[in-house]
Amino acid sequence: MKKKENVKEEKPKKKIQPIIMKLMVLIALICSAFLIYNISLIRSAEPVICYTLMGILGVIDLIYIIYLIVVLKKKKKKKRIAFFIFIVLYILISVLGSIGIQYLYSRFSSTSKEFITYSTSLVTLVDSPLNNENDVNNLNLGIISDKEAVEEYKIAQEMINEHDWSNKNSIKEYEDFPSMLNALFNNEVDAIFLARNYATKFQSIPGFENIADTTKEIAFKEETLRNEDSLTIAEGDKKASVTEPFTILLMGVDSEINGMDKSAAFNGDSLVLVTFNPKTLTATTVSIPRDSYVPIMCFAGHKENKITHAAWYGASCMIKTIENFTGIKIDYYAKVNFKAVVSIIDALGGVDVDVEYSFCEQNSNRQFGDNMVYVTKGFQTLNGEQALAYSRNRHTWPNYCAKEWNQGQRSDIIRGLHQQKVIQAILAKVKDIKSVDKVLELFDLISMNLDMNMSTDDILSLYSVFKDIIAKGYSESGEVVSFQPLFLKTSDQMIYDESMQLVLSDQIINQGSLDDVVHAMKVNLGLEDAKVIKTFTFSINSPYEQEMIGNGKYSGTKLYALLPDFTGMSKANAASWGQQNGITIVFSNNSNGAVVGQNYPAKKRLDLIPNRTVTLTLAEDSKPSTGTTNKIDCSVDSENSACKIPNFVGKTKSDVNTWVSKLKGVTVKYNEVSVALANGNKVGTIIKQSIAEGTFIKGTKEITLTIVVADNEEEKQKPTETPTPTTPPTTEPETSPEPATKPNEEDTTD
Repeated sequence: MKKKENVKEEKPKKKIQPIIMKLMVLIALICSAFLIYNISLIRSAEPVICYTLMGILGVIDLIYIIYLIVVLKKKKKKKRIAFFIFIVLYILISVLGSIGIQYLYSRFSSTSKEFITYSTSLVTLVDSPLNNENDVNNLNLGIISDKEAVEEYKIAQEMINEHDWSNKNSIKEYEDFPSMLNALFNNEVDAIFLARNYATKFQSIPGFENIADTTKEIAFKEETLRNEDSLTIAEGDKKASVTEPFTILLMGVDSEINGMDKSAAFNGDSLVLVTFNPKTLTATTVSIPRDSYVPIMCFAGHKENKITHAAWYGASCMIKTIENFTGIKIDYYAKVNFKAVVSIIDALGGVDVDVEYSFCEQNSNRQFGDNMVYVTKGFQTLNGEQALAYSRNRHTWPNYCAKEWNQGQRSDIIRGLHQQKVIQAILAKVKDIKSVDKVLELFDLISMNLDMNMSTDDILSLYSVFKDIIAKGYSESGEVVSFQPLFLKTSDQMIYDESMQLVLSDQIINQGSLDDVVHAMKVNLGLEDAKVIKTFTFSINSPYEQEMIGNGKYSGTKLYALLPDFTGMSKANAASWGQQNGITIVFSNNSNGAVVGQNYPAKKRLDLIPNRTVTLTLAEDSKPSTGTTNKIDCSVDSENSACKIPNFVGKTKSDVNTWVSKLKGVTVKYNEVSVALANGNKVGTIIKQSIAEGTFIKGTKEITLTIVVADNEEEKQKPTETPTPTTPPTTEPETSPEPATKPNEEDTTD
């Protein structure tokens, strides 16, 4: 009986053990296949290693199959136990390896936003009686004519069709955004279709600084679609491999929130074109001024305008525009959220930068007052907020910061150089990272706030480049990647903008500087040979400093021929000017008086005047208006010292009127305030001015001055003994102080 019982007890063991082992082998094969698949995803990084690992895993899988056929037939318990332990470890390694690769791969792939959210708004003026989509009836609606504009045309048309607005309203198309915005504010249309982030995009346009407060949304539509920028660029020529020399355009994007999964349109305030040669580990960088006056490839007729406005149509328009005037093919783009720069630099522990002057700047949320960021002069480690402020600064802020924070030369050109220095400082920090946690933290920040058209395979292919950088990271020189900053020289010119219908400050690119910059970039790309310098001179008494390419001595920048302001000019002088400049001057009346009107505005480009004919209106009186011709016209003689704004703080209206009386077209507006006289202020004195001291007036300009009229509430009823003003003070209450800006400069915040 006992023998029979023993036999019965052993039979289940013989059946269960082979089943468990077979199940474990099956699980191992599945995990191994998943790991092989994941390794294949990253094979672009290290092809030899990846294919070797895939081969090893394949051999192990073959051994498992042989084991099932051969070993399980043998009743060797010890071998089964050893194999069981091995297979458990193999499954564990396969699972963990797959999870790790999937994590990294997802972060890499998320940098290219295949799908983004597009939002379209129907916008009207804030005082309009229209409140929602039900009110859209018997109206004049404005829409952009560009059929490729996803938000302003494609989704707008979907809204029109959904609500049958085309049958209920009149719809008018506009060639550009400024014309459509002007139509809304001039009540030519009742509402217009814009991207939902329109306030961020257009608040830098003069006259629309307060667009967020003067307009409202009455309807909107939101859709998640394929990223049109990536699709448009992908349709072009095949991009260069990242293992070969390539170009990439870096574009800074201002956003109120973190992330880059929203609309592709943005403000092109920060533009840095980079060429990189992975074979020599050399890079060239050039900042393109936002006000560069170039043909915009997405504008009707490729009209010239500020390059920043190309960004209204997305990255693809910006790339086509830069390719057109440089002749350099751009392989990749990367849009970086400015707010993310703060987090990335803080994660790196700051960046080392030699700051050339002390300054103050708005914080990353564009806030003034107690939120201002202060950075002192000198070599130092900047945190995220400070580095972003350094990258943005191009203005002084005398209304918000003391004099010591408003020294040094500032401009859009200087800001571009700052951005190049910060990029170099970030890369210098990245090569010293040794913590895996820090790498993963940076991966998360970058993947969320970066949008680029570089594929995951392209990014992984950069591994070989990073490997060289790391291998050479501890060289004696400390320089791993050799950076060659380039400089694009420009000249300022005030030009009448046809769309915005006002004179704007534009930067005309010097052709000689552009040629040298393009040549240097093509040399780094291996497209041209470097020029051989056959002569060299230096002085033993002064240290040699290599001249930055693009910032040399060139013949004068070729500026546009512009129409002058004929007001006050005699009939004979106007006719003589026309003969000298190839313009036909027609007079609308037979008077011999001075010119009092013209059919085209001053600063309009002569080549844009139809038939090169200008009609002038003459005054009936044969004598020019008293004092008109004797005044200085700062729009013509902008470098005249009299056109430089003095410091009015502490002065009176009489002092202001004396200065204004010498200038043509300059007006002054006063904000009356009551302050505590105990603080050193006096009734009738000026305590604040809207335009900084030392700024040159260029063209007609209004200056706002804040003047003391009383000592708080107690003094309001007391008469103020001030000189009788030439320009009467306004009675409007003081608003929150506006930042000081450069005259006629379009961007008032960045």
